[in-house]
Amino acid sequence: MSIISFGQQLPEIQQVSINKANTFNIKDFGAKADGHTINTKAIQDAMAACTKAGGGTVLIPKG
Repeated sequence: MSIISFGQQLPEIQQVSINKANTFNIKDFGAKADGHTINTKAIQDAMAACTKAGGGTVLIPKG
């Protein structure tokens, strides 16, 4: 499945396996999947924690 935008096909979104050891879920940093909340701060905080840990994955879950 791909997304069509302005007549151009966008890359397919894929689900991948994640090593949970260095995974930083934005929900753990206050993100809410309510369709109203601006989650910029939670994403920034998760990215900062990931960087401080020496790398890893910032997880933005479905929702």
